[in-house]
Amino acid sequence: MAFGALDMTGIGRVDLNTLLESLVCKNIQKQRNSFGGADYKVSKHDLKQYLESSNIFETASNNTLGYQVFKKNFFP
Repeated sequence: MAFGALDMTGIGRVDLNTLLESLVCKNIQKQRNSFGGADYKVSKHDLKQYLESSNIFETASNNTLGYQVFKKNFFP
């Protein structure tokens, strides 16, 4: 169900921009978290940098994220 909310086209793949514009990422950006006594806010740039460095977007599939990779990384 979570993946289906991101895959509006029904092709079984989600690109980075779609994930960054999702409700989940927007909620992450709105939250302020306390870590070790210091407040910090996660920006869209932070999320993009993390997702790109994690290599979950497959270059062979036009830098998209497939359902199996999504499930493995977000629902282990």
